Amino acid sequence: MNYWFTSDFHFNHKRICEYSHRPFKSVEEMNEKIIDNWNSVVTDDASVFYLGDFAFADSQFIRNTLRRLKGRISFIRGNHDKSLVQFLKGINNYTDLSPRLTYLGDYAEVTINDQPIVLCHYPMITWARKSYGSWMLSGHSHYNLKATRKEETRFGKVLDVGVDGNNFMPYSFEELEKIMDNKPIMSSLDVLQDHHSRKEED
Repeated sequence: MNYWFTSDFHFNHKRICEYSHRPFKSVEEMNEKIIDNWNSVVTDDASVFYLGDFAFADSQFIRNTLRRLKGRISFIRGNHDKSLVQFLKGINNYTDLSPRLTYLGDYAEVTINDQPIVLCHYPMITWARKSYGSWMLSGHSHYNLKATRKEETRFGKVLDVGVDGNNFMPYSFEELEKIMDNKPIMSSLDVLQDHHSRKEED
C-alpha cells in the first residue's frame, strides 16, 4: 500500500485564494485543480491521511466531492470541519463511501514502515517520541509558519503538509522521508529539553 498526507483544501471557501494567495481565478477552478492533482497520484488502493479543513460546504457537496477522490481516507478534524464531521458521523448511510472513510478525531499516532508519526491539524513544538525521531505532521498555517516548512531545521521533524506548501499536491510517504532526513531530531534551539529521556519514553 502507498501512503499520502495532505490538508487545508478549503473547498468552496470563497476568500481562501485571497487570504492564502492561491493562484486561481475562482474557487471552482481551485476545487477542480486540487481534485485533479489528488487523483493524478492517489490510487484506489492508497491510504491518505487528511489533516483538517476540508470544505466550507454542505453535506451534498462533501458527499459528491468525496465520491470523486480516490483512495482510503482517514480524517483528522480541523477548525473548519464542522460540516465534514457531521457528515462522517452519518457515514454508514452511504455504503459506497463508508468502507473507505475513517474519522480519527483531533489527534492520532500511526506507524508506517517502522516510522512513528504524530498527526494533528495544529503544529506542535513537542510530541510523542520526538527524541526518537518521530514525525509531527500538521496543517492549519497554510505554510506561513516558518518552523513547519520543508527547509526549516531548527525545530525537529515537524512539517506542514497542507497544499499551500506543495503546489496543491498531497505528499507521498517517500517524499516526506526525504524531507525529514534533512531535519534533525533535536537541535540547540529546541528549548524543550525537558525531563523526558529515551529511557523514560520506552
